[in-house]
Amino acid sequence: MSTVKLTRAHPGTSVVDRRALTGGFAFTAYSNTLLQLVLTMVPVAVLHGDRVQPAVFSYLLSLHVAAGLLASMAAPLLLARARPGQVLVLSSLLRAAGYGTLILSAATPALYAFALLTGVGLGVSRPAIRLLLNHAAGDGGRARVFQIFFLILNGAFVLAPILAEAGRGHALATLAVVTVVEIAGSGLVYTTTARAVATDASVPAGLTWRARWGLLLRPHVLVTIAYTLICYFSMGFVVTMFLLYDSVTPELAEYRALFLSFEPLALVGIQLALVPLFSRFGRRALYLLAGLTLGPGMALAFGTSLWLVFTGLVLFAFAESLAMPKIQVEAGEAAPPGQQAAVFTLVAVATAVGEILGNLAAGLTVQQPADRALDPGTAGMATGALMTVLLLAAGVALIRLGTNRPREA
Repeated sequence: MSTVKLTRAHPGTSVVDRRALTGGFAFTAYSNTLLQLVLTMVPVAVLHGDRVQPAVFSYLLSLHVAAGLLASMAAPLLLARARPGQVLVLSSLLRAAGYGTLILSAATPALYAFALLTGVGLGVSRPAIRLLLNHAAGDGGRARVFQIFFLILNGAFVLAPILAEAGRGHALATLAVVTVVEIAGSGLVYTTTARAVATDASVPAGLTWRARWGLLLRPHVLVTIAYTLICYFSMGFVVTMFLLYDSVTPELAEYRALFLSFEPLALVGIQLALVPLFSRFGRRALYLLAGLTLGPGMALAFGTSLWLVFTGLVLFAFAESLAMPKIQVEAGEAAPPGQQAAVFTLVAVATAVGEILGNLAAGLTVQQPADRALDPGTAGMATGALMTVLLLAAGVALIRLGTNRPREA
């Protein structure tokens, strides 16, 4: 099927570009699976006769996240004239180069090069993939497209640990295969997205960062970014708390691995069930359901019985399956004409900042002194209650903004 030139997303002006959607979904699947595979395998595998020390790997992760955040912010300025598909190809090649450094050496400089290259590769892809899918989906199809996007994304988190466990005994060979697949994937992305255009010729490209931050003065954009920050703070907090679960709920510590696997599996299952229904959810129902299930899910997940934890994780996964795709659609709707790229960049920044703050908050919660007023589990429940209030407030604001938009127009 031939591709079409995509224009700015006004009703009736854009059509579905199935070829570009195929490339975007393929990139999401292979790039995230391979990256998570390597990040999961590196701390437990033997590379060049030695293993990466936990402290060193912790620094690598911090550098990886920081590089991704900076790249998300800088890419739209440095790559303002590049098409989203071209940016995704660059992302794949940067990741492949990062994997290649580990094949050559596991010395500290090579490890830091790996963290930088893969972090930058991840960072530049975040706004690009969202922009590509937003335009390729056409009018009326964005809700389902982003639901599928997050389904694939979470499927990668389920599949990667399994592949990492299988490949850890032959780490260098696994890295070689990963590198080849990443490069081959970039070729697929290039052929499927080469003609997909997600820019508006009537709007000057290369907005300054002052102009980009100025978008936050628009209420719809500001609330969308705030909602994104709350969602990803919650996700980062929950994931880190379960990584440190031995110190959170010691009596259930033996089930830590089960809990870590169960949440993404529940998320994938719920998303599969919701794909045909997601686009039928009204704004009010979606935001209210997400707000009323995310916080309680967090609170129950830090309970002291198995059924409470599983119930909490299911509720949390349900809220994620509603909120995460919808916020991408909301970002596209909130963007002024021709400035979708700038808004998606702000969303990518909010995503990274939210995850970082959630990780830090969880670490501080666990590391509180022994005479603290609240134990980590209770503090996690209190955080869930706070997230309920914040997410409902942001959701109600988005409902009102969505209701008022047609009247203002």
